[in-house]
Amino acid sequence: MNEVGADELSEFARRVLGDRGAAEEAVATVVGAKRAHGLDEIVALAQVCRELPDSFVPAEERPFGMSEGGSLAASVAVELDGANAALTRRQREILALRELLGLTYDEISAVIGLELEAVCALLARGRLQFRAKLRSVSSDADEEECPDRDQALQLLARGLDREPVPEDDVNWLFAHIAGCEGCQCAHSEMHEASVVYRAWVWR
Repeated sequence: MNEVGADELSEFARRVLGDRGAAEEAVATVVGAKRAHGLDEIVALAQVCRELPDSFVPAEERPFGMSEGGSLAASVAVELDGANAALTRRQREILALRELLGLTYDEISAVIGLELEAVCALLARGRLQFRAKLRSVSSDADEEECPDRDQALQLLARGLDREPVPEDDVNWLFAHIAGCEGCQCAHSEMHEASVVYRAWVWR
C-alpha cells in the first residue's frame, strides 16, 4: 500500500468518529513522529476508534444547505458530513478505508478482520447507503425484484475498484446486468457515491 500521512489518518478517524478533537487524540495514541505511516498504524487506529464513542451532531441539529456568507464547498461538505453520519460505524469505517486512504480489499480485510466477500458486500452497501442519505432517497427499492442482488453488488464493487474478478463471474455479471435494470441502477449509484466521497474536501 501507499504510505499515508498523519493528516490522512486524522481525517479517517474524524469520518469514523465525527469529531476532529477526538480523531486527533486517537491518532496521537498510535502514531509516532515519522511523517509517513503504513498498514500497521491504520490497523491500530481503527481498533482505537472502535473503542471510542461516536461524536456526531444529531441530524435535527445539523445545518442544511448554504449557510449565509458560506462557500459552496463548505455547504457541500456539511451535507456530505450529514450523509456520512447517518451510516453505520462499520460503513463509515470501510468507506474511509477505501475511498479516503485507498486501501485494497486485502488490506481492508486485514484492518476490519472480515473475509473478502464481506468486504465487497460492505463496500457496496455502504456506497448505496451514502448516496441514498445524501439524496434523501431509499436505497433498497429494487431489492425484492432481484434474487441475485447480493452477488451482483459484490461483483460490481470489485469491478468498480479494479479488484480481481474470476472470468466466470465476469461473464455471469455481464449477462445478469443486461437483464436487470435494478442492478444497472445500483452500479451507477455506487459509482456516483465513490466519486462524490473521493471529492469530499477535508475540513
